[in-house]
Amino acid sequence: MKKIILLIALLTLVFSACSSEESLSPGSANGRSGPGSDSGVQQADVAMSVEGHKVTRRSISQYVITNTSLESIRDVMVYSRVSANVIERFFEEGDVVEEGDVLVRLQDDEIINSLEQARIDLQQAEVAVRQAVVNADQSEADFARVKSLYEQQLISRQEYDQAEITSRSDSLTLENAGQQLEAAKARLQAAEIQLAYTTVKSPISGVVTERLVDVGDRVSANQQLLTLQEFPPLWARIFVPEKSMPKIKIGQLARISMETYPDREFTGRIKLISPTVEAESGTLKVTIEVARDTRLLKPGMFGTVYIATDTHENAVVVPRKSIIRERNANYVFVINDDNTVTRQEVVTGFSEEDEVEIASGLQGNEAIVTVGQETLSDGYPVMVQSWSDGSGVDEVQVADTANPASSEEGNQVSSSSGSSPQARQAVSPGSSQQAENQLPERIAQMIQSNPALKKAWDEKIAEDPEVATDPEKRRAFLREAMSEMRAGGQIPPSRGMGGGRP
Repeated sequence: MKKIILLIALLTLVFSACSSEESLSPGSANGRSGPGSDSGVQQADVAMSVEGHKVTRRSISQYVITNTSLESIRDVMVYSRVSANVIERFFEEGDVVEEGDVLVRLQDDEIINSLEQARIDLQQAEVAVRQAVVNADQSEADFARVKSLYEQQLISRQEYDQAEITSRSDSLTLENAGQQLEAAKARLQAAEIQLAYTTVKSPISGVVTERLVDVGDRVSANQQLLTLQEFPPLWARIFVPEKSMPKIKIGQLARISMETYPDREFTGRIKLISPTVEAESGTLKVTIEVARDTRLLKPGMFGTVYIATDTHENAVVVPRKSIIRERNANYVFVINDDNTVTRQEVVTGFSEEDEVEIASGLQGNEAIVTVGQETLSDGYPVMVQSWSDGSGVDEVQVADTANPASSEEGNQVSSSSGSSPQARQAVSPGSSQQAENQLPERIAQMIQSNPALKKAWDEKIAEDPEVATDPEKRRAFLREAMSEMRAGGQIPPSRGMGGGRP
C-alpha cells in the first residue's frame, strides 16, 4: 500500500513539473511569441529582416503627364521633275545634308539636245523678225508715196487700196515675227530649266530618312526620289486636359523620358498652344520643342512628357512602396536607434512616379522601412539588410539573422583577430578555407559555426568561386540559405512571419 501511495506522489510531481514548463514555453499564453513559436525561441529575440530608406528633403512637383511620339519640324518629299535615268547619287539614308547640296544627277543628253534645238529656233526667230522689219518699212514707205499720188489724182483708187493692204500685211507679219521670237526665247528658257532639273538639290537642311532610287533607275516626272526631315530640334505634340489649360504657358519647361533611353532625361519647352479645345475629347493640343543639344533622339521615338504645374521646395519625400494604407489613413514604420520600429501615421502630398511627398508625419531625418513592413507592429525589432539609397546589404546583420548565437562570438573574433587571413583561417578551415578568408569576419564565423550553412557554402563555392568576392552573389546565397534553413527548422523564423499586421 505504501508503494502505491509513493508512486501516486511521484506521478503528481512529474505532472506538476510538466505543467510549469508548458506555462513558460514560447507558445504559451503567457509567452511573448506569436506564430512560429514551435522553434522554441521567443520571437521577441528574433529581428525581422527588412529593407530601409533614409528619408531626405528635396523639391517635388505636380505634373501633367502624357505620352507622345517625336516628330520632325518639316517632312519634305523630293521629286524628279524630268523623265531620265539616274547617273549619280550623292546621299544615303541617315546622311545630314545642307540646303543646296546636290543629291542626284539625272542623264541630260536628251535635254541638252532639246536645248540646242531651242537655241537654233531662237536664232531663226531673230532673223525672221529682222526680215519682217525690213518688209514692213518698205511697205510703209511705198504706201506713203501711193497715198501722195492718189491725193493728186495721179493713180486710181485700186492702186491706193492695194498699197494700203500690203503695208498693213507687212506690219502684221512683223508683229507675228516678234511673238515667234518671244516663244523661241521661252522654249530656250524651258530647256535650260529642264537641264537644271537633271541636278537634284536639297531644298532644306535636314536628314535623309528615305531613299527610293538608285543609280541606273529610270525615273519619270513627278516621281519621288527621297524624303528629307528637318531636325533637330524635334517637336512633341501632346494633348492636355482642358482643366490644365491655365497652368500651361508658352516657354514652359517640360521633361521628356524616352523608352529608348530609360536612364536619361531630355528637356524641351512649350512652343505652340492651340487656340481651340477639341470638343470631342476636351483636350488642348500643345507642341513642345525638344532641345537642340542632342542627336540621340529621332522622329517616331515614343516617350512620356512631364510638365510641372506646381512645385513644393524642400519637401519630405519617401518611396511610394514604404506607405501602408489602412482605413483611409496612411502609415510608415520608422526605424528607431535601438533597431525597433514605430508605426507613424502620415499625410501624403504630391506624388512623382515611385515617390510621394509626406506633408505631415515625418521631419525628413528619419529612417523608414520600405520592404517587409506588412508584418511589423510597434516595438518589433528589425534588421536592415539594405538601404534604398544604395548603401548595400549590411552583411553583419545578415550573419546575425542566420545564426543569432554567433553575434557575440563573431564580435570577439573580429576584435581579437582583425581582418588578417591568419585570423580567418583559424575561424574557417576546410575545403572552402581560401574563399572564407575573403569574407567579413562575422560572416566567416557564422558559416563555420553552422554545419548546414557550412555544407551549403562548400557546395556553392565549388559551383561558383566568385560568391566569395562578389557581394551581390554572396547576399543572394545567404538569403536563399537562410530561407531554406528556416523552412527546415534549422533557425527560428523571423518575427511576424506567421501572420499579418495585428
